[in-house]
Amino acid sequence: MSLSDYASVGNIIGALAVVVSLIYLGLQIRQNTRHAQAVIQQSRCALLSEHSMRIADSHALDAFMRGMAGDTNLAPVEQAQFIFMCRSMFLISEDHFLQNRVGLLTKDAWITFVSTVQSAMGSCGYRAAWKANRSMFGQEFRAFMDEMMRVTPAEAFGPIRLGQIFQTTLAEELALLRNAEGKNE
Repeated sequence: MSLSDYASVGNIIGALAVVVSLIYLGLQIRQNTRHAQAVIQQSRCALLSEHSMRIADSHALDAFMRGMAGDTNLAPVEQAQFIFMCRSMFLISEDHFLQNRVGLLTKDAWITFVSTVQSAMGSCGYRAAWKANRSMFGQEFRAFMDEMMRVTPAEAFGPIRLGQIFQTTLAEELALLRNAEGKNE
């Protein structure tokens, strides 16, 4: 073989090495993206769970429930508690919105987020708190939240609806249990 033949073989081997390197790099990027999405999902879960538990365990839960229900008789301190809890929810929502915009939320996480925002937007109090706070957020996020409010009719506050659903399904489950126990006797 001549020197030019060796050079050609070297070029072919070099080209193959580049292709293999690009494939490996693509796989690594894909794996890193999945890892980032998993970390984000875990962070979302921890943040939302902590926020929910903080509201549920808080002495301000009454103000939150009444504010979401649209109670106009909140004392000034209760109004502040409600607005700060809503602002916290708006900040969490903005974070989700921004993560989705750069492609870091999975499709299911985005669907869950949108459903949660729509559920909250059913509350007259939440809608009012959004209107009071919207100027503090970026234009794209404001447009998203405004659209969520536009497409979501005001209705009974979510936890009240969920409480009613819980009571109905609990009664159904207890009836099934009693029925099963009756058959086992």
